[in-house]
Amino acid sequence: MYHTLRNYDFAPYISGSTRSKLTQGQLLRAEVPLPPLDEQRRIAAILDHADALRAKRRQVLAHLDDLTQAIFHDMFGDPATWASRWPMGVIGDMTQSVRYGTSAKAGDSGEWPILRMGNVTDSGRLDLRDLKYIDLSVADVPRYTVRRGDMLFNRTNSKEKVGKTAVVRTDRSLALAGYLVRVRCKPEHQSEFVSAYLTSPFGQAIRRRLAKAAVNQANINASELQRIPIALPSSDLQRKFTARIESVDAQRTAVQNLLISDDQLFTSLQSRAFRGEL
Repeated sequence: MYHTLRNYDFAPYISGSTRSKLTQGQLLRAEVPLPPLDEQRRIAAILDHADALRAKRRQVLAHLDDLTQAIFHDMFGDPATWASRWPMGVIGDMTQSVRYGTSAKAGDSGEWPILRMGNVTDSGRLDLRDLKYIDLSVADVPRYTVRRGDMLFNRTNSKEKVGKTAVVRTDRSLALAGYLVRVRCKPEHQSEFVSAYLTSPFGQAIRRRLAKAAVNQANINASELQRIPIALPSSDLQRKFTARIESVDAQRTAVQNLLISDDQLFTSLQSRAFRGEL
């Protein structure tokens, strides 16, 4: 019954013009397939097994999301102790360029997919599943597009989310919107290190202190970002950190692809089950 109701189209039983509702009586009148009990158990076991596999994949993804911060802490320790271990500077010392995204209105069509603040996750990753599009002039392409290794900084959001970051780990052609700042590091510094620092509990506390609240949102501008104190560990150590994060990202991509296949399989099994084909 659980799997039947998850996949059931209740639209014919829903009423209400201003507010849709499904009453208990309407629910009880919904027609569902009713195979013999042994067959129900067999189908439920197949679907439960497929669903459990999907749940395990999601657990692995959550673990891999947490692994970046674990590696960061393992390699660099507590940022509160950095001054006794490395030279200190500010983020601006590590950057080659810092630029705001375009304010052009995005839509459902255009040459360039555009990254918006919703594409930057709280865990410090890019989510490319929900993209809008814009057109850019030839002159604007280098100004408002990203390349692999750039860090994106969300300058305007809620008080809790402002300042979230992600590193571009794709060669896909992408533009960026105005609520994002593109940070491009100098060759001797690594954006993965800067991003992990700003995503750490220590970095989040700095972001909260800097955030200037307005109506329903908060802001940290590019100048304030560049003045944030940060350690300047050796280039070699930063590169080793990036290599470890890229390895984790490759594992995550592989698991994500498996989860997509699992979801497709589960949907197929559901459809076949309710057509009596399992």
